[in-house]
Amino acid sequence: MKIIVAFVLVVFAVVIYGFQRTPSPAPKSSPFSEQGADADLRTIVGFGPRPAGSEALAKTRNYIVAELSKAGLKPELDEFDTRTPRGFRHIVNIHAVRPGSNTTTIAVTGHYDTKVFDRFSFTGANHGGSSAAWLLEFARASAGLKLENTLEFVFFDGEEAVVEWTDDDSVYGSRHDVDRRYREGKLNNLKALILVDMIGDKNLNIRKESQSTGWLKTLI
Repeated sequence: MKIIVAFVLVVFAVVIYGFQRTPSPAPKSSPFSEQGADADLRTIVGFGPRPAGSEALAKTRNYIVAELSKAGLKPELDEFDTRTPRGFRHIVNIHAVRPGSNTTTIAVTGHYDTKVFDRFSFTGANHGGSSAAWLLEFARASAGLKLENTLEFVFFDGEEAVVEWTDDDSVYGSRHDVDRRYREGKLNNLKALILVDMIGDKNLNIRKESQSTGWLKTLI
């Protein structure tokens, strides 16, 4: 499901802090830097098209890991090989955790790969590029938060179809992440997962789709 940044911020604030009888005054300024996110986006797009297994994606991954480390996090790589319509691909998810006082986890996720198009060079500035950039800056901005729930940042690889979107040829990274949590007995600890995608599109058009939770679609 595609979620615009404003809605993501509202949902995140509600989930972490909960509803209060007397609303707290709004902060005078946000720690989230638009300039920081813009710089990340320009760097990521500068690496060029980033399909799974490509050199450009490896450069992007190194950049994300370095920036997460600067933000005081300890990024980990979750690597695996998967079969696609064009042979096996090496997929690498990136995740980093900012601990809270509880074991319950809120995952804020996006993807950093791009789809291959034969007719043009796609760098995903308004797609995976902007999502990864927003997620990086949000990771920095969360450094001063006192968290009740553990906050996990996940950058998915292999989300785009290698050939054409189907249930089998798509979302390789996120499907693997669910399997990983299940195998490790941590799936029940996941209180919420927020996906950011398609941020910054000039003419964004979000269609109401049929596979998401009904009450959440109605709320949006």
